[in-house]
Amino acid sequence: MKYSDQIGDWLVELGYTHCFFVAGGNIMHLLESANRRFTCMAFIHEVAAGVAVEYFNEVSDKGRAFALVTAGPGLTNIVTAVAGAYLESRELLVIGGQVKTADLSRKKLRQRGIQEIDGAAIVAPITVESVLVDDVLDRNAFTALAEAGSHGRKGPVFLEIPLDIQGRDVDPAKLSSSPAAASNDNGMGSLATDELDRLARAIRDAKRPAILLGGGVSRETMRAVEPRIAEMGIPVMTTWNGFDRVGADNPCYFGRPNTWGQRYANLVMQQADLLIALGSRLGLQQTGFNWQQFIPAGKVVQVECDKVELEKGHPRVDWPIHGDANNVLRHLSKADLGTHSDWLAYCRDIKTELPLSEAINETRSGYLSPYEFCLTL
Repeated sequence: MKYSDQIGDWLVELGYTHCFFVAGGNIMHLLESANRRFTCMAFIHEVAAGVAVEYFNEVSDKGRAFALVTAGPGLTNIVTAVAGAYLESRELLVIGGQVKTADLSRKKLRQRGIQEIDGAAIVAPITVESVLVDDVLDRNAFTALAEAGSHGRKGPVFLEIPLDIQGRDVDPAKLSSSPAAASNDNGMGSLATDELDRLARAIRDAKRPAILLGGGVSRETMRAVEPRIAEMGIPVMTTWNGFDRVGADNPCYFGRPNTWGQRYANLVMQQADLLIALGSRLGLQQTGFNWQQFIPAGKVVQVECDKVELEKGHPRVDWPIHGDANNVLRHLSKADLGTHSDWLAYCRDIKTELPLSEAINETRSGYLSPYEFCLTL
């Protein structure tokens, strides 16, 4: 069996069903193997393939996709998609071709092989893992690398495989007989029940609590808890990355506050005396550049899987929690959060007084108003 076939079989075991690719000579073995195992879709440009993989994996419940690109320009073309997935914390597996190992410059020359460039080094700063596979990996080593971006804080993984390694004859039994790999550990541990209860108590005691849901809250979690969102009786808002987590018709949903958000959403958030940010890194687009005035009269609780985000220094976070936002939201959805009917009614008044299409957004005569068009649509 050639190694590219073995890689294809391992990817099938991991649940991959689709391959989005732009063909090239340095991936001839990988592409041949993929064509016999996956639904392969050819793209005109690598960046489109990368973005398509990112969003396919975000929304599809019928499989997983990976991107396959050739060496040199194939890799450099997909860098923008890799960077986007890294900044948005989204899963993206990119498998790239490379020249034969005998033709690698090994940093001694600018280039030896045709279309050779050090792709693994180029994307290393914007990936969870970026590896030149210059020798055959066993099943556990390959699987650990391929799955590195699918747990904890998600992100892209790039595996660069030289042409001769792709086509090398291997013994599947030997590659599958290594000791079991260590389980994926995101380093967060689990939050103690008393800390979760303390958080629920803080919401009960607050006069104007609000929840901000980010992209770190999964759609699976939201499907489980959304029926309870309206019963929680407190305003719930979303970040740009979490905008589809709550339906717009939910009576407790109050939009997407940020630098480009609805006015009513920003007013509601800024008047909260307790903001629970779940799965949001609270970046400058969310808080505004004047982050010192973010939630000026309230406390901020941030639940985030990446400890570095909790320690970056902005905005002010009164209670940083290093943990899984999904577990916290599931707990809060079952907890007694008290009654905040007056606050909720006030938020609804603000939303009514500040509609999406305001009079100030006046379109010149003879032109179509994008606001009215979207509302009508």
